[in-house]
Amino acid sequence: MNFIGQILPVDGYIVSQKETLPVDYAKSLTHLYQPLLGIKAIALYQTLLHDIDLNQEQAPQTHHTLMNYLDLPLDEIFQARLKLEGIGLLKTYKQNWESSDLYTYELQSPFAPSNFFKDAMLSQLLYHHLGDQKFELLKNYYGRQTTPGYGVNITAAFSEVFQTFTPSAEILEVDD
Repeated sequence: MNFIGQILPVDGYIVSQKETLPVDYAKSLTHLYQPLLGIKAIALYQTLLHDIDLNQEQAPQTHHTLMNYLDLPLDEIFQARLKLEGIGLLKTYKQNWESSDLYTYELQSPFAPSNFFKDAMLSQLLYHHLGDQKFELLKNYYGRQTTPGYGVNITAAFSEVFQTFTPSAEILEVDD
């Protein structure tokens, strides 16, 4: 597939993020996502993540700047972007901007390492890429329970502690 010309160096971009990242997102990106996506896609994700602060200080940046940050040609950046989109780490929006296009890159939060292995597709893909031995090592390390040996969980549920109510029609009516 020819990726040249899909994005132009003069096209602008801004970065947004709606979700907060898990505390151990860097471990997840390095050990779990990077074998699936490659270093270029992870570098793009991390660069965009750290560009969020810059977006609030100035106008949109150009993809030429991104090329300089990553020391990659634009077609490789486009391929890396597609990988991030495909695995669910990035949503991309496009609009007209001045005499070129403006892309909004909305970063999606990666799974925390302990939750990564609960996704059957990602687990199977990682197994396929790493093989049995390395996959089991990572799964045993990151997939273990965070509270081993604490006993049975008897934490009270919200409904056990707080009484809920159904508003009556009288309360919902507004007096004029």
